[in-house]
Amino acid sequence: MIFEATFRFGKMDQVRWCLLSSLLAWLMGISHTQEAGYFHESPSNLTSSLGKDVKLTCSVLALGEAPEISWLKDGEAFEIANINQIQVPLDEEEWMTTSELSISSLQLSDMGNYQCVASVNGSKLVSEDAYLQLEGLPFFSEEPQDLEITAGAAFNLSCAAQGPPEPVLVIWLQDSVPLNSLADPLAETPSVLRVRGLNHSSSFSCEAHNAKGVSTSRTAAVTALGYQFLSGYSSRAMKPSFSLNPTGKGETIPVFLTAGMNASAIGPPEKTDNKLRSANEEDAYKTKMQQNRKESNYGLHRGFYNKPLALKK
Repeated sequence: MIFEATFRFGKMDQVRWCLLSSLLAWLMGISHTQEAGYFHESPSNLTSSLGKDVKLTCSVLALGEAPEISWLKDGEAFEIANINQIQVPLDEEEWMTTSELSISSLQLSDMGNYQCVASVNGSKLVSEDAYLQLEGLPFFSEEPQDLEITAGAAFNLSCAAQGPPEPVLVIWLQDSVPLNSLADPLAETPSVLRVRGLNHSSSFSCEAHNAKGVSTSRTAAVTALGYQFLSGYSSRAMKPSFSLNPTGKGETIPVFLTAGMNASAIGPPEKTDNKLRSANEEDAYKTKMQQNRKESNYGLHRGFYNKPLALKK
């Protein structure tokens, strides 16, 4: 009985010894790793704005060989990076390596988690995460563009902006006057402004609003084109009563009025060679215009400048 009990005790002791040995080996491994190297400084969370320059830093203390440091972004190797690394011996066996990651002109794609990876005597040490957050005024991914339109014709303008932070809402302006409020569906970006038509040239822009403030887009010039008859008088037919100067550079075009006739009107551009009309052509044009306009006197002009002009207020 004594022998059998001793045997059982010896078997249990062997199991316990194996478990204890494994635990000691694991603890020694941790201790060895900690002694081999550790992060003296891990990268820190950072909030910045689009277009700014930032730097992330980490440093490692290690025994033996000087450690090498690389960087991860969102868990993947950050190959295309501007990295400055300095290795400094502290004594005969201890080294400090400091790595500085520089990112210039921040873009949205630069947001994410960053980590340092240190190679220490054949082992890898990974730092804690640092999150790079971008915030600031909205920036425009699409802005209204200049247009030339026929007077009275419908047209669209587009505006799109984004943060962070979100949400971003837009307000449209025509000649510096707001066309909507932030509560309107039109404020949601991307936004399309639908204009039914203009009888004069105007400017358009949009403002983008978020929690950080307001950004203003470029100003789009929308030029309304049409022909324009200016008031004039002539005592004799076929005598120029006034001239147009459409370019502002001294180039004038004579306009003829029938004797005793004053006229002023605006309309869409017509195809023409800018030559004086014959009497027959004038009669045909008068008939056409009377069909298109109510009680028009346009046909009483023997000749006129019919090139598209930028119509102003």
